[in-house]
Amino acid sequence: MDQGWVKPRVGTIHTMCWTPVSIAMVEIGAGPSRSGFLSAFCTLVGMHGIHVASGLLALVYLVAQVIAKGLGAAVLRRLLCWSLFWHALDIVWVGVFTLVYLMGVYH
Repeated sequence: MDQGWVKPRVGTIHTMCWTPVSIAMVEIGAGPSRSGFLSAFCTLVGMHGIHVASGLLALVYLVAQVIAKGLGAAVLRRLLCWSLFWHALDIVWVGVFTLVYLMGVYH
């Protein structure tokens, strides 16, 4: 399997799995209005989901461009910019979640 498609697939599965979990949490009363922790948690998970979904939508758009226009210089530049976005997204969110959860353990 081509390794370049692993992370987008994992991102799609991750988003699809967390959506019903988030809805169920709100239904049982564990929504953002219950506590400061749940407010921060819902905000972080929601923002992460929005970023992953937007990255996946951009990837679908770029794949359509590659199919329609081929892998020319302009399309290649867009793919490289998307790749930078996707990897920066990983770095930022791993840092954010690690900081938030590690701070929660020590306080």
